Amino acid sequence: MPAARITVVTGAAGALGGAVAAALPGKVVATDIKAVGGIVALDCGDEDAVRDFYSGLLSAGEQLHGLVNIAGKPGERALRDMDIAFWDGVLRANVSSAMLMTRFAAPLMQAGGAVVNFASVAAFRGFAGRAAYCASKAAVVGLTRALAAELGPRGIRVNAVAPGAIDSPWINRLIEGAEDARMARRKFERRALLERLGSAGEVAALVRFLLSEEAGFTTGAVYPADGGALAF
Repeated sequence: MPAARITVVTGAAGALGGAVAAALPGKVVATDIKAVGGIVALDCGDEDAVRDFYSGLLSAGEQLHGLVNIAGKPGERALRDMDIAFWDGVLRANVSSAMLMTRFAAPLMQAGGAVVNFASVAAFRGFAGRAAYCASKAAVVGLTRALAAELGPRGIRVNAVAPGAIDSPWINRLIEGAEDARMARRKFERRALLERLGSAGEVAALVRFLLSEEAGFTTGAVYPADGGALAF
């Protein structure tokens, strides 16, 4: 029997990761820092752990077709309180993890394979108190373009999505923690030309397209899923 074609999704315990894992066709291996339900525990920033994870896939005789790098952390901290440990932790979670997952995935992919990284509108717009996060997501954009150039000759595509304000537990936590929750929600909504929050399902649909053969001539691109926020 031919090997099963699988897609690996990191950060699958989160709202976006869960939506992406549920939206993809075929067999999906969902990972996160902790095992929850059918999610495989994996620290994507740990080189040895990532190597062992892919060795397990290879020994199981499965063919890797797609990789979606969602794992990461928000990285909220004012500059005056920033220390190198916090800074390095955010970049490890948001950038190094994507590099490691792709590094060990690429040898298992054939022509037609695809990688989708998660950047953010924060890669292109500055937000006070989120220097580490903005820097890490800008690095994801650079990583995406460099990997597209390196893996393109092998027929492996690498793209990124850049979500804006998405209706999620993280956004809702920020809204509920504000002095005026209603005004805080409107502030997030008004970041978009569509004047609403996006949904995890809308982002997942974009990821599904980028992994599909319909996007077969698309690589090295960053697709906003932001309701027009970057058009301002």
